[in-house]
Amino acid sequence: MKHGRKVLVVVPNDELRRSIEFTVEAEGYEVESHAGFPTVFASHKFNGFDCAVVDEDAVDARQRNLVEFARIAGDERPVVVLVDKTAALSPAVPFQLLRKPLLGPALISAILPR
Repeated sequence: MKHGRKVLVVVPNDELRRSIEFTVEAEGYEVESHAGFPTVFASHKFNGFDCAVVDEDAVDARQRNLVEFARIAGDERPVVVLVDKTAALSPAVPFQLLRKPLLGPALISAILPR
């Protein structure tokens, strides 16, 4: 079943990125995938996403790339940040946190339309 929604995935680890791609595509979502924010920001089509999954390992030390991404995503597009340690995100980053290792159902329920 196609949801007609595009999920942007920003995950540096190849295996984790492929696993997320598989899980999301199996649910009928279209996926645009990147290993990091430099390629996301360089892509002219990334603004077309409906929701995003970002791994904390893609975030720079000062979270500048995540803050910029929050500005672009706005309030209407859900963004899930995958974390495996206690994350202290900037207040400018109002994203949902999802702890790794993650299970497919938890990820899908985090990105489903609300």
